[in-house]
Amino acid sequence: MSNKEQVVKISRNISENAWMQSLDDKHRLSWIMLLHRACDDQGHFALNCKTLRNYVFFGDLLSDDEIKQIINDFVEAKHLLAYEVLDRQYYEVVNWWNYQEAQYQANHFTRFPPPEGKGVEYRPTAADIKDWEAYREEKLKHL
Repeated sequence: MSNKEQVVKISRNISENAWMQSLDDKHRLSWIMLLHRACDDQGHFALNCKTLRNYVFFGDLLSDDEIKQIINDFVEAKHLLAYEVLDRQYYEVVNWWNYQEAQYQANHFTRFPPPEGKGVEYRPTAADIKDWEAYREEKLKHL
């Protein structure tokens, strides 16, 4: 995430969702903060426990395994789609636009690579490109 403030409007009717109401406090807060702080404009985010710990869990003393378990719980509930690109784990919020206010649903792009077959505009940041190039070079060394 950049240092610029990111505005993400989450739909007001999120609290009316039966699944949300069934969650315990830790999962409910995690889901809301995941939508608000970790996802890009298309509902994608990368599995990076350090970043998630800072943006979603506010530096709570959760282990990587605990963070992965919360994310996996959302995948098992079919609210996240897990996928890989270049051996890295990413997630997409299922029905992302149901969580967004109508005025925020146009002209958005994704910062993370989308799942294969998704026709969204992908605009990685310069830092993403540099990181991926280094990652790709490292992978090519081992071929």
